[in-house]
Amino acid sequence: MTLTLPSSADVPDQTEQAVQRIRQYVGEFRPQIGMILGSGLGGLARAIENAVAIPYAALPGFPQSLAEGHAGEVVLGRLGGVELMCMRGRQHFYEGHGTMGMTQAVRTMRRMGCDRLIVTCAVGSLRPELVPGRLVAITDHINLLPGNPLIGPNDDQIGPRFCSMANAYDTDLRQGLQAVAQALGLPWAEGVYAAFSGPTRGPLCCEGQTG
Repeated sequence: MTLTLPSSADVPDQTEQAVQRIRQYVGEFRPQIGMILGSGLGGLARAIENAVAIPYAALPGFPQSLAEGHAGEVVLGRLGGVELMCMRGRQHFYEGHGTMGMTQAVRTMRRMGCDRLIVTCAVGSLRPELVPGRLVAITDHINLLPGNPLIGPNDDQIGPRFCSMANAYDTDLRQGLQAVAQALGLPWAEGVYAAFSGPTRGPLCCEGQTG
């Protein structure tokens, strides 16, 4: 079997095409934060002010999510006084398209100006005290997927091939989240995300687990 990867120019070129398409909707709007809303949190996008929504289908290279409840659109605007670019829904590895679609989307966010990324998801837990509905901040991850999103052409405009993961889950951001959670009286926990392909359904369900 021969695995054919995109040429070295394909991915960056599609990223630039996606950026230019988004610019047709929002002009020189430059978001600071990228956000990927997973299962159950897509409704947060309705709180975005001066929102501009663009379907994934209109953006070159963007992933087309088939998961129930995932709207499949990018929303740009302001939330809490901060400019952001929000994905309502995402493509899952088990949908059969690998990691390239989501890699393309994140690279587009970076090219648009986002220098921080907030990702949410609904997962099971290996720790019995983390009951359904509990908020958990990810401190690190274990990749058990049959692949890696950095495989394939590298976009040198974004960064080097071998990027540091030393503080991928930003300590300062997590401390800020913890402070807000404590102020609101919300139970707080941290965990390591174990990513595997799914689909899995059972006592420990979902595409990833927090341990």
